Amino acid sequence: MGAVIALLLRTNSVAEFAAAATAQAIEAQAQMSREWSALLASSAGQAWEANDPDLALALAVEANTVASRPYIVQPGDTLSGIAQRFGVPVDALLDANRLSATDTAYSGATLAIPTVATEAQRVLADIASAPGARQRVELGDAVLSVAYHPEGQMALAGLANGDIVLWDTGTGAEVRRLSGHYGAVESVAFSPDGQQALSGSRDMTLILWDLETGTPAHQFEVGSRVTSVAFSPDGARALSGSDDRTVRLWDLVAGVEAGRFEGHRAKVQSVAFGPPPNPQAASARYVAYQYALSSSLDNTLILWDAATGALLRRLEGHTDYVNGVAISPDGFTALSGSDDRSVRLWDLTTGESRALTGHTSRVLSVAYSPDGLTALSASADGTVILWDAKRATQIYRFYGHTGAVRSVAYSPGGQRALSGAEDGSARVWDLQSADLAGLSSAALVEWTYENRYVRALTCAERERYRVEPLCTPDGVAPTRTPTAYSTE
Repeated sequence: MGAVIALLLRTNSVAEFAAAATAQAIEAQAQMSREWSALLASSAGQAWEANDPDLALALAVEANTVASRPYIVQPGDTLSGIAQRFGVPVDALLDANRLSATDTAYSGATLAIPTVATEAQRVLADIASAPGARQRVELGDAVLSVAYHPEGQMALAGLANGDIVLWDTGTGAEVRRLSGHYGAVESVAFSPDGQQALSGSRDMTLILWDLETGTPAHQFEVGSRVTSVAFSPDGARALSGSDDRTVRLWDLVAGVEAGRFEGHRAKVQSVAFGPPPNPQAASARYVAYQYALSSSLDNTLILWDAATGALLRRLEGHTDYVNGVAISPDGFTALSGSDDRSVRLWDLTTGESRALTGHTSRVLSVAYSPDGLTALSASADGTVILWDAKRATQIYRFYGHTGAVRSVAYSPGGQRALSGAEDGSARVWDLQSADLAGLSSAALVEWTYENRYVRALTCAERERYRVEPLCTPDGVAPTRTPTAYSTE
């Protein structure tokens, strides 16, 4: 009662008293909202530290989309005074109302009082700016292989159910589903000109696809499970690896087998073509042969002369199955990934190697960047690691898949990566950090929705973190747009 009397004595009219009481209520509501925003930001930070970037980003976005509170400007108010009164930075007040520092707070105008905690804005900027998932595409079954189109606008995925999915990497929309295999598709590849694709399957066949029509141009019978396929740099030939311990060379123009390379003592897991010979290269040394490389369950890699099938070198160093191989763009080094949990970087001229360690389970796929400076590895531990291929050091580890990551590939420009996993999804990753300095909370949220995969919170998560609106009684979760929710 004393506080009310004191307040009445300080006011000159009922209207002023009502305005002051309203402002006081808004101030209390805004403070509660900021505390809740800060609490959500703290939870986002904890999820980030726990290597759950999807949950971290979802919570950070929620922490930055707390509804603002309306305030009617009173006589004598200034923008700086209003900001101080409600405990918000002046810049945040200006951004929320699209005002500049030279604008005036006119009596009677309605201002939006931002209720996002400063800490929430910082957490979102830190999480969203880090390298991370740009897109997640649900493909309906375990993804065993992926490939990027030479121009980067599309991607392929080979699925455990025998389907091959072609989709738009910008929108995530499915362009075409290729059907023709009767077993899991272990490997897919685009032709250098992007007009065709090649797939290898457990049904013991390779199929060369016409991507314009989505129909097979040719089917090759192998007689053994096909584990890996690769186009030659000119697109006229292809390699395949299979369970019968052989690497086969195919003439795609004539549609016939052109050679068979024998030397492995167990199933062949992966094959790769090297660059063509280039005696005019600026380097003092050059690749004298068209190389081919293969890996096997015999724990070795073999370097072949792709023209003759001659075994040039057997590479030994892994202590378990070797699952994936890749040759550097200059042809002098190679990568391999193994069940021994290591990635090995090989000097193809000497056969020497060094191990890159960091995965906690089998390494299933490896890839070189287009410039050869970095590399990617995918593992059964559910992560993708970006490596410095020259220093043999880890740059960044990507979390998000909930199953073994079976395949990984670079975009043509090397700025993004593609991964496919047994969780039934493929992800497009941004490999570099973004500069988000100076963006307001609203601008950060907008940027995040445009450039990052932001998943919806589950009903259980909404309950746990008290994120409103909660799910409906029958378990329907609200769907979020960058500015609003809907349960319709």
